[in-house]
Amino acid sequence: MSDYNPENVNKRNTRTWVKVNEDSHSNFHRNNFCKSYGGEFNKTGKYFQWEALEKAPERRILIFEREGEVFEVENVLEFCRNHQLTKSALYEVVSGKRKHHKNFRFVTKK
Repeated sequence: MSDYNPENVNKRNTRTWVKVNEDSHSNFHRNNFCKSYGGEFNKTGKYFQWEALEKAPERRILIFEREGEVFEVENVLEFCRNHQLTKSALYEVVSGKRKHHKNFRFVTKK
């Protein structure tokens, strides 16, 4: 169970507010709070104010080509399993260390 209450983090003189602002280990408490609930703390005047950030996870789509056929890849591991490829070799193709892997060439990222 967490010692923090996200509803009280910005209410002065609550237990959570004191931990993240006036406690001798307040930096530690702010870091743990952000790990648990996300968001970030911004200093407003003398004290810190927590803001929840709504951040959509970034989906990276890689585009590969083999003999004129184009593949849009979201999940590299699954793509490698389906086409009998080596994941590390495919990442080397993406990074430019290799030109191709089993005739799969990297085209671009979306």
